[in-house]
This record gives sequence, structure tokens and C-alpha cells, in this order.
Amino acid sequence: MTTSSASTVSRTDRPAKRFGYTIAAAVNGVMIWIAHNILEWDTFGFLTAEFDRLIPWLTIAFVVGVVLNLLYIWDDSVPFKSPGQILSAIAGLIVTIQTLVIFPFDFAGYHFDYSVPIRIALWVSIVGILIGSFVEARKLADHPKRTSGS
Repeated sequence: MTTSSASTVSRTDRPAKRFGYTIAAAVNGVMIWIAHNILEWDTFGFLTAEFDRLIPWLTIAFVVGVVLNLLYIWDDSVPFKSPGQILSAIAGLIVTIQTLVIFPFDFAGYHFDYSVPIRIALWVSIVGILIGSFVEARKLADHPKRTSGS
């Protein structure tokens, strides 16, 4: 009797995936701490005091990341993970839009004004987030058809 390579791969990859989700949750936790302390470090001179207005949005997005990655340790099947990925994308979209609105950057003391490239990157991010959300929604919508053999 032969076993399919897909089931073998998924059984083999499960511990690695769980480890990856654990690391991702931890990184999101560290990012919460960084976001709350970065202005105090005074390392990035281009960040303005307006960054404080962005911290609640960042915190929510990172908490969503922590919670979702911890849940994915338990179940990362498409019907469970896809809605989480969409929720995560929505959180990222909100942070990106808030970053555009607040724009806590000041490049007055630099030889080049990075404001335009950063705004372009934020808009490209918005487009990417929207495309990714639609792809994930499509994956979720198609999932029952694929598993039922239809």
C-alpha cells in the first residue's frame, strides 16, 4: 500500500508550521513592545511625535497577529485560517490607511524628501492588501468544491 506524498508532507510539516506560528506570534509581541518604545529611543529622527497617534492602530494589528498565529498552532486548515488571514489583512489595511492619514514622518533634515516614495509604497501596500484579501476570500470560497471533488 502506498501513501500519498501530500499526506506525508503535511504530517512532516505540521511541527515546522507550529514552530513557525509560535515564532510569528512572538515577533508580533516584540513588535508591540518596539512600537510602544521607539520614540523614546530617538533612533529614527524622521519619526515625529504624531507616531503616538499610530500606536493604538499598530497595537491592535499586532495583537491580531499574536492571537491568530496562536490559533493557527491549533488549526491552520483553509476554512479556519482564511478568515483569519482576511482579518489580519483588514487590520493591516487600517494601519496602512492610518499611516497615510497621520503620516508621522518628517524628512526636512535630510538631503532627499522621502515623503513621496513612502506615500507611494503605502498606496502600493493598500493595493497588495486588497488583492491578497480577495485571493484569500476566493481560496475560502473554492475550498469546499476542491475537497468534495466537484
